[in-house]
Amino acid sequence: AWQVRGLDNLMIDSIEDPEWMVQLLDFLGESRKRWTLQKNGYLGLPLTEGNIYNDEVTFPVVSPQLYEEYILPGEKDLADFFGGIAYWHSCGDTTEMFHLINTIPNLKMLTVSAWSDVAKAGQVYDKDKALEVQLHNYRDVLQPETETTLRDRIQLIKDSTKDHRSIVHACGIVCVNGFEKTMERLRILSETARK
Repeated sequence: AWQVRGLDNLMIDSIEDPEWMVQLLDFLGESRKRWTLQKNGYLGLPLTEGNIYNDEVTFPVVSPQLYEEYILPGEKDLADFFGGIAYWHSCGDTTEMFHLINTIPNLKMLTVSAWSDVAKAGQVYDKDKALEVQLHNYRDVLQPETETTLRDRIQLIKDSTKDHRSIVHACGIVCVNGFEKTMERLRILSETARK
């Protein structure tokens, strides 16, 4: 919906014409289901669990109330259609929505972004859900404040997700300080994670 209307317009729609926005969300959800059935039929593939990519779901752009009222019902509908959601993603801060995301039926794995509270994620999410915890590329990996920043962050992730299956993810690393310095920071990341 964000790609169709643009973020600003969709936020205005949620205030000025929420009924129309719900119709748009429903239409897009039904379109995804039709497309999936047609694609899988053409390719001879069975219907499998779906994925949801939600970079626009981030606080304070989307409040927990807005997420619960307008977005979550469509995600639950997709989960019912697909028989579950294999992966739910947002690079944004979803801390205040953890308890809502946790209600998506048959959700297998989800992202805990670098802006979200990993300790709270470990407490709120059901233990059967795998957590993909993102490191902050600059703050944690490329330009940490101290030499222990990365080690402390990985330890926090380890402690917070001890009851979950989890992975630590550092994506989108760019050479901000030159190739050699970046490669050195990635070597340190690898060594720190192994310890």
